Amino acid sequence: MAPAPSTYTEFSRLLHWLIAALIVLQYVLANLAENAPGDLAELAMLAKHKSVGMTILMLAIVRLGWRFRAGAPPLPATMSRWQARLAAGTHGLLYALLFALPLSGWLLSSSAAFSVSWFNLFSFPDLVSPSKANTHFYHDVHEVCAKLLFLLALLHIIAAVKHAVVDKDGVLRRMLSWVSVGVFVVALAAGILLLGRHDNGATEPVHTSAGEPVAGNGLTLPPSTLTPWTVDSARSEIRFSGDQAGAPFSGTWPNWHGTIRFDPENLSQSQAEIVVDTATPATGNPDRDATMTGSDWFDSTRYPTATYRSADIRADGDGYVAEGELTIRDMRYPLSLRFSYSTAHGEHILDGSTSIDRLAIGLGTGDWVDTSWVGQMVPVTFHVIGR
Repeated sequence: MAPAPSTYTEFSRLLHWLIAALIVLQYVLANLAENAPGDLAELAMLAKHKSVGMTILMLAIVRLGWRFRAGAPPLPATMSRWQARLAAGTHGLLYALLFALPLSGWLLSSSAAFSVSWFNLFSFPDLVSPSKANTHFYHDVHEVCAKLLFLLALLHIIAAVKHAVVDKDGVLRRMLSWVSVGVFVVALAAGILLLGRHDNGATEPVHTSAGEPVAGNGLTLPPSTLTPWTVDSARSEIRFSGDQAGAPFSGTWPNWHGTIRFDPENLSQSQAEIVVDTATPATGNPDRDATMTGSDWFDSTRYPTATYRSADIRADGDGYVAEGELTIRDMRYPLSLRFSYSTAHGEHILDGSTSIDRLAIGLGTGDWVDTSWVGQMVPVTFHVIGR
């Protein structure tokens, strides 16, 4: 075995002080999230908090690997046995918490149906399925780890000062250099300045045309000679997806009903009316669901339903296109749906999709107009089975 080094390498020092700066930044961001002036500001701050946490996890992996490769200088021979054991135990727990804290946060986000993104650039896979019970458990674990890390870091600082002022044994100097301490100062200051602002990263919406909205009760469907389908609601589905803080999410509208008259041989008499209960979105996260029903979004208390009607259905290539109107809140918007039609075992099957510009139909007003934290375009798919 190679002899133990007499001091830490410069790379070890840089990793130590960079991680230390990010840990301090994490406590700042968590406090800012708790005192955020609104739901969007809290969402944005928590997204930054998660991004920094995942950065710490990646740096901790690098640091642990480097520690095994480069080793660490021995403790002074003048240290008593109990002090040496306490130092070793403290360092071991600190290393463990560098992994436990971001991992518990990752598990917390996954169980709460909030995927973790890294500064809106890419998303990490969810570690567990959404679960309200597990969310509370991982939240408690995350809180305990955060408090324990704070206490251990405080003990670590006190011990370092003791070595420098009382013992004067050079322990602290082994981890100090002008470059590494400079990295700590610059990383912490830059992190607070760039990530600590609630307006950081605001993005102007992309202007798209969805046609001019029209006030009123919506399109009136003409009489049809076709018999309406009996829709199997248990096996049918309306699903939507979106982008929140750089990470995708999806949901369904579990409560909806519709009247569908469709015959590919009689498109002139084909039509559809779908009514969705806007008070019951299901995304796997109750906080997000409650936000969607609020006044900035569907305002479900005043407008409990959204309705789509179409009496203009035509063949298009291998499928069909329905030109219709979406009535949401007190306005009507033109909306096209593309779908396929098939039959199996005596059942009618429709599979289709569309993409809705949420801002063009007035969803997400106020602070939610900022599309850097909630995506502007909302893909919608549907699977309908009827007889």
